[in-house]
Amino acid sequence: MVIKRHFPKIVTADDLQLIKITNDNRNVILDELFYVYQNNFDHLKYWHHGWKELIFKNVSEIKKYIRKSHLVVYVICKNKKIIGCMEINRMRKDDENNKYRDLSYWIDKNHTRKGIMYKCLLFMDKIFLEQGINILQTQIDMKNEPSINLMKKLGFRQFCASFMISKDGKTTLQTYSFMKRIKLNI
Repeated sequence: MVIKRHFPKIVTADDLQLIKITNDNRNVILDELFYVYQNNFDHLKYWHHGWKELIFKNVSEIKKYIRKSHLVVYVICKNKKIIGCMEINRMRKDDENNKYRDLSYWIDKNHTRKGIMYKCLLFMDKIFLEQGINILQTQIDMKNEPSINLMKKLGFRQFCASFMISKDGKTTLQTYSFMKRIKLNI
């Protein structure tokens, strides 16, 4: 298999589109993404956890976050409207030459539990394989049962639990870390 160096700009999965945020389209896309983010702020508590770096007041702060974190970001569109987002972190390698990517995602509260994120993540397996990535990891809040169930359904396995406390001691976060080895289904 030939390893592709860049993620595709648009991925179509059934009635969904995943559109990669690029320099060419980011202003228009991020305006709409910010609107969806604002309207789902309370729903997204398991994603942003009240962390300062994930509390966006405007589009410029989202741009800064993407740039600073070196993320590949796809917006999830249904019927040409943005309904969610998928973030893919930088690639890492281990001693055995496994290539890892961490991912996180969120979806509009009106589109949860409809199989949309399942379709998107399942379809992305092929893209990750084309990138030479063979392991995906994600962290899920222990209270986020729908995402925990989604990870299990997608074949991720839980490999650790973490407990984090903010510097000021006011915020705690308990997560499960999940991992999936991506393989070609023949």
